[in-house]
Amino acid sequence: MVENKTYYGAITEILELDYKHKGNIALFKCEWVDNRVQDKWIKVDKLGTTNVNLKHLFNTGSKLSDEPFILASQAVQVYYVEDPSDNGWSAVIETKPRDFYDMAKVQTESSDHESEHVQCPDFGGSNITPDQTYVSPVRSDIDGIIVNATEKRKKNNGKRKRK
Repeated sequence: MVENKTYYGAITEILELDYKHKGNIALFKCEWVDNRVQDKWIKVDKLGTTNVNLKHLFNTGSKLSDEPFILASQAVQVYYVEDPSDNGWSAVIETKPRDFYDMAKVQTESSDHESEHVQCPDFGGSNITPDQTYVSPVRSDIDGIIVNATEKRKKNNGKRKRK
């Protein structure tokens, strides 16, 4: 989004710039849907769905003045579903990539070094207190069974004895 305009397009090429031990930057070369005239090739219907006409592109890189590249960090993943009733138009569906958690930092009035205090809910005034005593790995409430691990079992090759 630039100057309150959202750009929709399709990636045609991915470039990775390697800055010799100083990191890499990924660039996406895209063909952009023409959004220079409002509501001409990008429309929002009465249900709030954004529709684009992928046949009307600009900034494809064919002219010297075109700027078809964006940083990978500026891109949002979408996919397009063709509208069978309106030739050339597609609905824009925004997705969240799998295993992506948006952990953006939320600015608060408190300073960054302070941790937020979270109030735990009261569960009916229960008297649960942490027990700091030692817990044995052996149960003492039932009798144990001694198993002789050195005794060899007879193999019967999967056959049972008949009685």
